[in-house]
Amino acid sequence: MAAPKGSSDSGNTAVVVMIIFIVLFLISAGFAIAFYVNIETCNKRANDATAKLGRLGNTSQVSEVEKLAESSGLDSGTTFDKLDAVIKSFSESIIGKNAVNYSMATAKANVDSSLSGIWASVAEVQGMDPISQIEDVKASGLVGAVKILVGMMEDMNSQFMAYQQQMDKQLTLNQQTIDKYEDRIAQLQDEVDSLGMTVANMQNQTNDNIEDIKSRFQSHFNSLQSEKDEIVKESEGYKKKLEVELEQAALLNEKAEQMEKFLRDTRQKPTQEIEALDPDGTIISVDAREQMVYIDLAAEDKIYRGLTFSVYDGLEKAVSASGQGKATIEVVEILGSISRCRVVESQTTNPIIKGDIIANLVWDKDREFVFCVVGEFDFNMDGEVDIDGYDRVETLIKGWGGKVQDYVGVDTDFLVYGYKPNADNLGDALEGDATEMASSVEATEEKAKLYDKALDEGVRLGVPSFNMQRFFRFIGYSKKQVMN
Repeated sequence: MAAPKGSSDSGNTAVVVMIIFIVLFLISAGFAIAFYVNIETCNKRANDATAKLGRLGNTSQVSEVEKLAESSGLDSGTTFDKLDAVIKSFSESIIGKNAVNYSMATAKANVDSSLSGIWASVAEVQGMDPISQIEDVKASGLVGAVKILVGMMEDMNSQFMAYQQQMDKQLTLNQQTIDKYEDRIAQLQDEVDSLGMTVANMQNQTNDNIEDIKSRFQSHFNSLQSEKDEIVKESEGYKKKLEVELEQAALLNEKAEQMEKFLRDTRQKPTQEIEALDPDGTIISVDAREQMVYIDLAAEDKIYRGLTFSVYDGLEKAVSASGQGKATIEVVEILGSISRCRVVESQTTNPIIKGDIIANLVWDKDREFVFCVVGEFDFNMDGEVDIDGYDRVETLIKGWGGKVQDYVGVDTDFLVYGYKPNADNLGDALEGDATEMASSVEATEEKAKLYDKALDEGVRLGVPSFNMQRFFRFIGYSKKQVMN
């Protein structure tokens, strides 16, 4: 049975509709795929654009730039146009208007060039080395530099104000001092005026009394002139009297010289006495084994222990002019009318024998000899001057009955002299205090003058002179005794 025609048409329509649906579906799927691919590309571009925008600045920063652009009068254009406008406006505020085409690079170069001098100036004002410290100044920025300069200006202003206050205070003090001196000057002026009046009064009085003063001065002058005449007259009398006294003094000096010459001519010359001197004593016995001798001098002859004698040959009957004897002896014991002596030094080839004579220049039983002793002495005969040499010679002479003086006069019997004093011989004694050195030199020079004067006077007066060696020989003082 054939199908109905209406049903066949409905089936075809469904097929067509299905085919159209499939075609549309495929077309929609193609569009969907294309749209999806396009969306991914757009998202990628959007993400890239967002990343680039993030590198340029965030939303708040872009807003700030737009606000700055609006404040600069730019309402349209891109953000970079606005940013360029802001930089241009900022640069022009620093370096001034510039008609040349402007860019960010150009602005930066111009700003850096303009600010480089500012950094150096700020560093210099702060007292820093501009070359080594300029980076520190740049790090603070322009605002920081301005703050530094403002701070310094404030410090300077504070210092100025303090100085101003000090100056005001000093000016006040100066003004007070000036006022004080002005008052004093006014006071002194009043005193000067008062003194002027006083001087005027005194001048009037002086003029009134000047004639009286002249009169009194003339009277006083006449009185002084009279006194002068009297003094001149008395001076003439004193002058004549002085001339007479000088003549008498000359006569007295002449008589004194005559008397001195008479004394020199008439007094016994010790040198002549020595040559013809009778011995002081005689050897009366010799004990060769005991090295003892006996002499004919005792207590009644004022002899004493320790006295030494030179022994001379009895056949000569006189003391040798050189004083050199054959032996020396020392009194050790006084026995009634004789004395025992030890032999200090003798010669084996010329021994002491009975009848030999003895003598000592210093000792005399009947008189006291006067000695002048000068110079320095090597008392122990070791080749060097002894510090106490002079004192020992002086003690020896006084101990044996003599008298010692440091000058030669008409009463001097003998002159004993040692070495001439010389400052060069002081040696280590001069090392020390400068004052002590000068005093020692001065004392030595004074002794040298006395030494020369004594020798000259000894020659002039004919006083017998003995050097140290000859003196020891004449007193029988041997080297053995000196060394003991």
